[in-house]
Amino acid sequence: MKRITSKYTNWNCACGHETFLDSKETAIRLAKIEDILGDEYDLDRLRELVQADKEGKIIIKLVQKGDSVYFYDGYLGKIREETVLYAKFVGETRSLPFEERDVGKVVFKTKAEVEESLKKALRKAFEFDKEIFDK
Repeated sequence: MKRITSKYTNWNCACGHETFLDSKETAIRLAKIEDILGDEYDLDRLRELVQADKEGKIIIKLVQKGDSVYFYDGYLGKIREETVLYAKFVGETRSLPFEERDVGKVVFKTKAEVEESLKKALRKAFEFDKEIFDK
């Protein structure tokens, strides 16, 4: 289906009836939807995707082949960056296999996320130690 709105679309009633304000709001909303969908879209395909999403059949891949990922290498004691070599439901770098559910827990998309995760782990460990020694 071809796009029917543009940034210049302005649907006004020549006679000035207030009911046409709803048409203008509808046009604005349709333009926003078409901005998301792009210039060419298939409503039947969109309907299928929405239904699949409602049924929990849509999986959004958090990483894909060629992406950089970051993780803390405990052996080397530093944060490492590697490229994802393979990613379906399980991903793999040169030295670290991981599952999709590990993204954001063990494997991160940015170095800053790894650093924040390490800080949280240290705070949690410190609080645990403090509880033991305060008794």
